[in-house]
Amino acid sequence: MDLVEERLRSLGLQLPQAVGTRFSYQPILIDGNTAYVAGQLAKLPGDVVLHPGIVGLSVDFDDACKSARACALQALAWLQVELGTLDRVRRVIRLNAFVRVGSGGFDQMSEVINAASDTFVTAFGTAGQHVRSVLGVADLPRHACVMIDLTVAIRAD
Repeated sequence: MDLVEERLRSLGLQLPQAVGTRFSYQPILIDGNTAYVAGQLAKLPGDVVLHPGIVGLSVDFDDACKSARACALQALAWLQVELGTLDRVRRVIRLNAFVRVGSGGFDQMSEVINAASDTFVTAFGTAGQHVRSVLGVADLPRHACVMIDLTVAIRAD
C-alpha cells in the first residue's frame, strides 16, 4: 500500500473501485508529466450514482458534500490504477467542479466543493492545494449532483 492511501485510510477514507466508462473516451490520460482525469461522478458499488438530484432542492448540503468527496476519491482511484501508486502524484494542479443547481441557484457551491478540495489536501498535504473553478449547471450526466475533473503533475517512473 502506498503512503498516500495509508494516510487516507487512517482518516477513514477508502478508495473505491475505479469504475470504467461506457463511452468513447479515456477516464484518465497521461501526457508527459501531467495526468488528466475525466469528469468523475460520485458512485456506489454497482455503478450507481450517489445522491442524484438538484443541490439545495432534492439533495441537501451534507449529501452534496459527501458526493463531492466521493468524486475526489473516485479521481484518486483512477490515478492509482493508471500510475500504480498515488505516491507518483507530485501535485494537484487544477480542479474543475460542477454542481447541479435549480433555476433559483445555490449560493454554497464553493463550500460543497471544499469537500473535494479538502480530500486532495488530506491525501497530499500542501501538494494537494490547487486552483479551481466551480460552476453551477442545470444537469449533469446521470443526473448526478456533483461532478469534478482533475489535472495533476506526476513524477516519472
